[in-house]
Amino acid sequence: MKKIFFLFILFSAVAFGQQNFNIDNRQIYWQKIYDTANNDSNHLANIFSGSGKITIDEKSPTGFSGIVKDFVMDYKGAGSSFMATPGYLNEQNKYSANYTVEIKDNRYRVTVTNIRLKGLDLNYGMIRTDGNENLEEYALTNSRDAFKKRFLGKEAKIVDYSFSQLFDASKFKDQKKSDW
Repeated sequence: MKKIFFLFILFSAVAFGQQNFNIDNRQIYWQKIYDTANNDSNHLANIFSGSGKITIDEKSPTGFSGIVKDFVMDYKGAGSSFMATPGYLNEQNKYSANYTVEIKDNRYRVTVTNIRLKGLDLNYGMIRTDGNENLEEYALTNSRDAFKKRFLGKEAKIVDYSFSQLFDASKFKDQKKSDW
């Protein structure tokens, strides 16, 4: 009985630190639910398209999906400094990802998958990197079935804050079509 209780406490502590991150099929996805006053997917798509970081590839009556391009993580907004932020999360790295927005009952759920960073191209003689990496390289253990302890702290907070701000429709103005 004590072992079961200990495992429950351990699992609860790990789950608490994950913010809005989950692992499915050895890949990370970020998911968050927001409240909205308007259930119209076109209305919400117009708001997001005004950000300049989100492209919309597919629309349906219940949502839309597309790609996030050239997105820089907001470590300052998350309460970190340049020196305390891991290099892969600073402004020199631009992120891209796939996303899906589903709308239902005055709420919308955003799911971000395939989170990739385009860092600097480096060439150290025989070792060369093109700077294209997945977030899993930094966030998951070698077995890819659990989060690294290091990621669950400040790093997850920075990524979570950045995506939360990007997909919060209340932060953007509605891009209404004009006759002008």
